[in-house]
Amino acid sequence: MRRNVRTAALTAILLVPLVTSAPADWGALTSAQPAPSYTYQGTVRAVNARAGTLDLITGVGMSLRVVRMTTAPTTRLVAA
Repeated sequence: MRRNVRTAALTAILLVPLVTSAPADWGALTSAQPAPSYTYQGTVRAVNARAGTLDLITGVGMSLRVVRMTTAPTTRLVAA
């Protein structure tokens, strides 16, 4: 009998914080959030129309980096 009381008390101690800290709106957890958007300024290094990628050199001074952007399959690339 005493073991059952201890088991019930331990279960309550472990589950009460879980239940009380649960978010009130479960819909907010399951809704998809849009991907963050970024604005880049740089020099186009390479364009691969077949793969739908664009390499952009960004940075300041000696601190340069290459950013590879991938486009959607429906994106049209045209020469300017």
